[in-house]
Amino acid sequence: MSKGKKVLIVDDDEASLFILTKMLNENGYEVEVANDGLTALQYIDREPPCLVLLDLGLPKVKGEEVLKRIRKKRDRVLLPIVVITLKKDEDNVVECLEMGANDYLTKPVNVDIALARIEMHLEMSTLKQS
Repeated sequence: MSKGKKVLIVDDDEASLFILTKMLNENGYEVEVANDGLTALQYIDREPPCLVLLDLGLPKVKGEEVLKRIRKKRDRVLLPIVVITLKKDEDNVVECLEMGANDYLTKPVNVDIALARIEMHLEMSTLKQS
């Protein structure tokens, strides 16, 4: 499996951060956290993670803008981005996927589904790199 890989969680909601961090740590992932879009972009430029979990409703730089900026520099398969948001409407899902998101999960996050999708994206990324 893809254990031991670094995941960046970008979210300003403490409860979401706690749940996602706990889930990933318990499954062998190293976790980094950014509470706003600007910090996330700086972190990715400095030390790219293996996968990004990205909330849309962020301070400083919104999640959609973060997604667009990452995609200008980083390949969709080599750096998977999973959007995690309260927004459930289908148009928003399609818009995020068209902007370069690999996947879309709604809050509250189902931990088992999130973990399965994260592992799938990391496995595809590993295959492309080999």
